[in-house]
Amino acid sequence: MRTGVQAADGAGMAARARVIPGLTSYPHTPGGQSTPRVVSWISQTSLQLVLLSVIIVGQNMLAAAAGKRSEASYNDVGAVLHEAVKIQGHLLAQDTVLGVLIGKRKACLADQGPGQRQGDPVDVADPAQTAPRRT
Repeated sequence: MRTGVQAADGAGMAARARVIPGLTSYPHTPGGQSTPRVVSWISQTSLQLVLLSVIIVGQNMLAAAAGKRSEASYNDVGAVLHEAVKIQGHLLAQDTVLGVLIGKRKACLADQGPGQRQGDPVDVADPAQTAPRRT
């Protein structure tokens, strides 16, 4: 049964496929092959094969995780943009209503003429404003 890491990259198959090119680097010495040199070659070759497979699997897993994160970020930005467009539409509608109300208020004030106008704020702490005006 294959584990998740092996299934992700086929690490076992990849290691087997790298054995043949690795054999080409088998130490050929003119004076014969010494045991330490052969052991050193075997350990280096197998270490390279194992580490290369591990690095490839790790890179594939990191790339898949980065792809998921970037897709999630893209979706988040799309949602924020959609909300911003809705807010902008609401603000434009609000500006329209406020413009109408301001126009009505100006027309109402223009019809009343000078003097204390209905709806103008009065400061009750100031007796000069509460006294009747002479015109």
